[in-house]
Amino acid sequence: MPKCYLDSNFLIYLLNAGSPSNKIATEKINNAVSEYTFSVSHLTLDEFLRSFPHELKQKRTQKEIFSQLQFFFNKILLIPNLEILTAPIGVSRQIEIISIMEIYKLHPRDAYHFWIMQSNNVKTFATFDNDFTKVFSDKILTKL
Repeated sequence: MPKCYLDSNFLIYLLNAGSPSNKIATEKINNAVSEYTFSVSHLTLDEFLRSFPHELKQKRTQKEIFSQLQFFFNKILLIPNLEILTAPIGVSRQIEIISIMEIYKLHPRDAYHFWIMQSNNVKTFATFDNDFTKVFSDKILTKL
């Protein structure tokens, strides 16, 4: 089955019923569940936790915040057909990030996401991020 990489912003919209893009993200994942293996990386999960919706943090105790984080994090890990991808770890491969940043006009984190996708043969990307315009226009990735 082909792979579709889920961006952290896609996950936030998917899990936040109050977001304006929740319906779009939900429809996209429901329509694609039988067609794809969904993929994330540790970087994606880190970004999700760092960007956890601000409104869910307001007027809550630390215990309530961590309980909410655990609830939503578990929901991510229960996405059907989910796999966690890793980046190549060899020192000599790390220099590829600079070239990716230059060629595709990506910031470092986005370049790492793209590198992880390329290294794991991912061809489809679920994102609401506009920074991947060149990658999509060059038809290297297809947007879900």
